[in-house]
Amino acid sequence: MKINKLPPPSSETEIMQSWIYTDIVYVSIICCTFNQDKYISDAIDSFLSQKTTYKFEIIIHDDCSTDTTEQILSSYKSKFKNIIKIIRPAKNIYSEYGANYPGLNAISFSSGKYISLCEGDDYWIDENKIQKQVLALEKNNRIKICFTAAIKSSENDNSVIAFHNKKAKIFSVEDVIINGGAFMPTASLFINKDVFNNIPNWFKSAPIGDYYLQILSSIDNGAIYLPIVSSVYRKLSIGSWSESNLSHDRIISHREKSNNMYKFLLKEYPKYKKSFFISFIRSNLISILVSIKHLDFKLFLLLMKYYIKL
Repeated sequence: MKINKLPPPSSETEIMQSWIYTDIVYVSIICCTFNQDKYISDAIDSFLSQKTTYKFEIIIHDDCSTDTTEQILSSYKSKFKNIIKIIRPAKNIYSEYGANYPGLNAISFSSGKYISLCEGDDYWIDENKIQKQVLALEKNNRIKICFTAAIKSSENDNSVIAFHNKKAKIFSVEDVIINGGAFMPTASLFINKDVFNNIPNWFKSAPIGDYYLQILSSIDNGAIYLPIVSSVYRKLSIGSWSESNLSHDRIISHREKSNNMYKFLLKEYPKYKKSFFISFIRSNLISILVSIKHLDFKLFLLLMKYYIKL
């Protein structure tokens, strides 16, 4: 499958002349990066190429890259200084505090009504992506999250993922819980900022935030799916989470931390216990194949107790 990358505009003026709604910043595009100089330009170009009537900003969190990422970002900043913000902490906060801190730190600098996520090694291929997603959530203002299909790209193959329906559809939070983190491609996520303003403390210690963020955003009113292929996810790219977490010990550690998150979810949202149970069983089947001795049997019995009561 051929992927057509979006060409960047020549100036800020070209971007801003399309904006009609400028009373507030409607969309904050959040991009976290670390040592991704091979990919970051594709991501930024795809953000700048967005055709929308809503004012947006781009916030890039560079977690102390040691390659040429910083220089690339500086070049973009000089050309699009009123749209792009660069956040560079004094030290690498991913290694200091955990996987979710770079994103949360970037969002703390944002002004948008909505947050649109895309990692530095991924990128968008639909120039109307944020326009379509703003309209979807403005029309359905009780819903806090919108997502789309994507392309998973590797050295040998490009394939469409998460194409769940030919028409727009509202999925329930139960659908989101049961289908796991891969149900919504991260680079397609578009979320009302209210979700981040009320993020629980336990989220900060989650091994990876995508799945739990999808759940928290979908609580009560579900998630809007748009039947478009809006983004590209690079599998096992250099500097990506998937590339850095392939070892046996890290897989086990990730699984154990993920299991611990179910305790918080069950405590806060007991009415979804059946869905959490199904999700727990599905996700831990993978751990069984890796190493059966690392399955969290104590938590399994806790979930069984809830399940029996259904």
